[in-house]
Amino acid sequence: MSKKRKSIKSQISLSIFKTIFFSFIATILFTAITLFFVLNLDDRYYANYYENQVPEIISLIHTHGEDIIEGSNIALERLDNFIPYPGMRYSITDRNGNNLYGTINGELNYTTQEIMYKINSSTLYENEVTQYIPIIDDDDQLVGSVILTYKIESEIETFFYCIHNNLYCIPLYLYIVFTYYYGNRMGKRFHERIFELKFATEQIRRNNLEIDIKDQGVDDEMSDLINSFNLMKDALHESLLKQWNLEESRNDFLNSISHDIRTPLTIIKANAEMINKRADAKHQRYISTIIKEVNRTEKLIEEFDKLYILEKPDFTMNYSEIEPLNFFQSELNKYKFMVEKKGLSYVINLHKSENRSTDLLKVDIARIQQVLDNLISNSIRFNEPGGTINVTLKVENDYFCLKICDTGKGFYEKDLNKLFGKYYQNNNSDEEYHKGLGLYIVEQIIKNHKGYVKAWNSNGACIAIFLPMEED
Repeated sequence: MSKKRKSIKSQISLSIFKTIFFSFIATILFTAITLFFVLNLDDRYYANYYENQVPEIISLIHTHGEDIIEGSNIALERLDNFIPYPGMRYSITDRNGNNLYGTINGELNYTTQEIMYKINSSTLYENEVTQYIPIIDDDDQLVGSVILTYKIESEIETFFYCIHNNLYCIPLYLYIVFTYYYGNRMGKRFHERIFELKFATEQIRRNNLEIDIKDQGVDDEMSDLINSFNLMKDALHESLLKQWNLEESRNDFLNSISHDIRTPLTIIKANAEMINKRADAKHQRYISTIIKEVNRTEKLIEEFDKLYILEKPDFTMNYSEIEPLNFFQSELNKYKFMVEKKGLSYVINLHKSENRSTDLLKVDIARIQQVLDNLISNSIRFNEPGGTINVTLKVENDYFCLKICDTGKGFYEKDLNKLFGKYYQNNNSDEEYHKGLGLYIVEQIIKNHKGYVKAWNSNGACIAIFLPMEED
């Protein structure tokens, strides 16, 4: 059975209607319950309840005064029946003001004169009345007094008074409560679906196209969006599979071709070298060009082989922990003879950080050596005799930085954004039609190390690689 379609607009409208409707119903119920509670409220909860008990208590005291002073059981029982505790409390004193017994906490001691002044009077303090009732014997003599205290304010009446004064606010309070409830409920439903979309988008960014979003919500515009997303993902999956298969076929083809070409190139080079030994000076110039082009072609085939390995789906990095400054300094020193043989100066600048001097770096040593081969070879190749290759090693902002700058012609500004393309052609090269994969391979290796590469001109060409340091 298919779900009934509800647009987002209708869902919002329905939530607003439910909020208003249930706020109205809740207001009526609250008012009805409050009225019922008030109408069935015990008399003792009203402010004048205890005050209305006073005449009967006075009558009891006048009738049984002497028994009360003597503290007889009958008198005590009658006092407890007529004076409801804890709403009303009392204390029995003799004619000298001494406290005999009662339910008032604390000891009350009055002088005879104080008793005489307070008899038949009452005081009010913080909504509590204290009344002094005389106890007269049969000879009309004062033999003691009853001190009676009670409140004239009812807490429950105060509560209902507050409700009455804020009655117009109750619908607003209820409206806020229901708005929060239905808004939170709808928001949670949409949040879950949006979160699934965000999660799926992130998975696609990571080339995981096997994920599928199953919408369990209402059939609405969000469902349409999720369905469209799944269709787009499936189409992208199919397209990328074709592209990956095509790329894999192309790489396999290039790898096969490179192996097929390698043998005839070796034969051509060997024969050319033999002929070159017996040729005269005029022919040696042409034969040298042949050998030079064969060498360049062999180098390009080697780069194809390296690229083929890097782009294989099952390619993995073999990481080792190194101390970066010492490792790179040692590796770079291996190129010193080769650089100086070309008539170039070779300078290695080492910047040690006191805070990060012992930090380690995880690298695939063989791949990093491949990067250094490419970068140093390019700096030698495109530098002028008498020039300089400056290498800087340092740690900055949680990254290890290797910067190589030469004093050659540098890059064309228009080529800076193409340097790391697969078949970038350096127009500064004196060698016509020179194309290579070196910088592309460098970038792929550094990306596999979760680092990045930058290139710019500064009195020549500069290239820097950045590798993330291992976290503590």
